[in-house]
Amino acid sequence: MQTAIKINTRVLAGNRVEFTSPELVEGEYLELIVLKNANSEPARPYISMLDIAAKLHKDRSAEDSSALKTEGVWDWMQSLPPSTLTMEDWVRIEKEIQEEKDSWDR
Repeated sequence: MQTAIKINTRVLAGNRVEFTSPELVEGEYLELIVLKNANSEPARPYISMLDIAAKLHKDRSAEDSSALKTEGVWDWMQSLPPSTLTMEDWVRIEKEIQEEKDSWDR
């Protein structure tokens, strides 16, 4: 029985395409078919940190937006509201991250 795995990705430097999938077995033979998007737009939009920062600060006045361009990442981070996460939340998040990192070696 054939199984199809759909993955949206971007062409890397050197005209390479790379992806991983838990359904794949190392050493397994595959038939790879690549479909190019006609409009060359990603199927799922990629949002950069700069886009997020611009959206967060879009309501600033003209003089404030010029200050945004010169402020550093630390200043921007300090301008964000304080986190509402508890210490237990942070411990849980750190545990999940460590479990994910540990799974990479398996």
